[in-house]
Amino acid sequence: MKITKIEIKNFRNHKDTVIELNENTVLIGKNNTGKTSFLEALKLVLDKTGRKYPVEDDFYTTDTFNETSINPIEIILEFKEFKENRFSGNIVSDFQNVWQYDKSTLEYEEPLKYIKLYYKAKYKFEDKKIEIERYFLNDEKKEIKSEKVSNHRLSYFPFFYLETLRDIHKQINYKNSFWGDLKKDIRYNDKTQANLQTQIDEINTLLLTHPDINKLKEELKLLQKNLNQSTGDLYLQAFSKRNWELLDQLDIFVKNSNTNFALPISRHGSGTQNIATFLIFKAYINLLLKKVVSNPEAFPIIAIEEPEAHIHPQAQRELFGEIKELKGQKIISTHSIFIVEQTDIYDIVLLKNNQGISTAHQIPKFKKQLKPNLPAIAYEKNKTLNKKEESMIKRYVKYKQAEIFFSNLFILCEGDSEKLFLEQIIPYYKNKTIGQLGISVINCDGKNYTTFLKVAKLLEMNWIIFSDAEEDTKKEVKKQSKNVGFKEQKINENIIFLPKNADFEKLYIDFYGENIIKEFITEIFDKDIFQNFKNDAKEGLEKRNESKNYSEKELLNKFIDSKGKPHMAEKLANYIIKKKLEIPKVIKELIDKSYSKLS
Repeated sequence: MKITKIEIKNFRNHKDTVIELNENTVLIGKNNTGKTSFLEALKLVLDKTGRKYPVEDDFYTTDTFNETSINPIEIILEFKEFKENRFSGNIVSDFQNVWQYDKSTLEYEEPLKYIKLYYKAKYKFEDKKIEIERYFLNDEKKEIKSEKVSNHRLSYFPFFYLETLRDIHKQINYKNSFWGDLKKDIRYNDKTQANLQTQIDEINTLLLTHPDINKLKEELKLLQKNLNQSTGDLYLQAFSKRNWELLDQLDIFVKNSNTNFALPISRHGSGTQNIATFLIFKAYINLLLKKVVSNPEAFPIIAIEEPEAHIHPQAQRELFGEIKELKGQKIISTHSIFIVEQTDIYDIVLLKNNQGISTAHQIPKFKKQLKPNLPAIAYEKNKTLNKKEESMIKRYVKYKQAEIFFSNLFILCEGDSEKLFLEQIIPYYKNKTIGQLGISVINCDGKNYTTFLKVAKLLEMNWIIFSDAEEDTKKEVKKQSKNVGFKEQKINENIIFLPKNADFEKLYIDFYGENIIKEFITEIFDKDIFQNFKNDAKEGLEKRNESKNYSEKELLNKFIDSKGKPHMAEKLANYIIKKKLEIPKVIKELIDKSYSKLS
């Protein structure tokens, strides 16, 4: 039984957040957008111990902390069945009088059922305490007063949380850690126990038959006297004879292949420790879930914060694969583009911070809920994205430009020339790096804007197009923007065109003039290279009996093309910065518009 929807009100920066959850949900977004708070909200609701309480700072407020400004924290979890995956007979029986019918599915043979679990934390100002309520809701969102949120009912969805601050030392040494629980579960039969004690006695004898040990015993005789022990003997023991105490020292050692020397896991790097912590967590769920949770139908809710911390990119991909294999519903927060590229587009939840309030954005799989038993084509056409769009997003956005999911704004341009130029000129003009601004410059491989605009539209992301100005190009760019669903005003605001009929190379040749461009070419190559190019071009025309004469600007453009447009754009940006030159007006307009959108 998995969570299908969560509603959070007045918890930290989640003033009013609603998110649909899948079996795998990946939370992305910049720092301070509410990812950790989202996972902490789940932890509050699903805590079986009753010991998890929010503190004053957990209550959302824009004012001073007082009775008139603080509303209670409210969290609602919805557990809903699907037509192809109905609640079991045990669930229906154990939640009798709790489950409700989804009225929008009344035309099914049996309407879909759902359960709503409600959590409320109210701050009592008179005695400075927090009052917790937890109960089930009916279809009118009112309390079902006769039904309790019992531990047995909670056992259907046990909650496990792996926080971002993972300490392998605590895992290995704390008795109440996941590793500690795994060790406690190890049991030996009588024969093995007897063998262990015999071997421990032999080891103790070998270690303790040393002259200095006997001297140490003599020094400790006062202890025996102080305890009034007239009989018996004081003895030293290097190893415990209880197997559960021996396992207190159970540690993980890793040895390199080229040495016989092994180090405990706590002495290895942060990445190795993080992977070990996750694998201990995974082992706990795989090996102990049935013992920790007596309910055989338990479907764990697993929250993992930033699994990629300190881990190499290839290991991040492998680790995410391991996470998806875990039994249960997984909710992951991440800053890793290597995890995002493996995530289904419908599983991504983009969180943003809008003036201190967290907002959630995700792509629904279907446009609306359809009636049952329609032809397959009807359900296919009802999908938010068709198969081609899904494929294009996977190919161009997730696999090549996943950074846009973490950007405040992205600039779409035709190729690498504009990208390499802008990535250096923006910091030169604004005295801030594009990382500080949260800007990504994206190469669209020509005029392939539609895929990026589709994602921007569905996830409400900031975008600008920087385009050449040939008439056919202008029509195509506007057409693509309109087809995605953007209005005319938005299109005009968000597209910056170069001067009429100009491409990027013509723009900077016209702006800087022939002399500066030639000086630039001379500096990065040598003084004769352009003249030699001109001579070769003239000879080529003569051999072909062509009477055409190229202008100096045309020859400069052809020379740049021959040396590689992206390479020359990058070198020109370096030259502009070095010589502290002005930048073209249209480039300033592009950067200023981007900056104003961020502001």
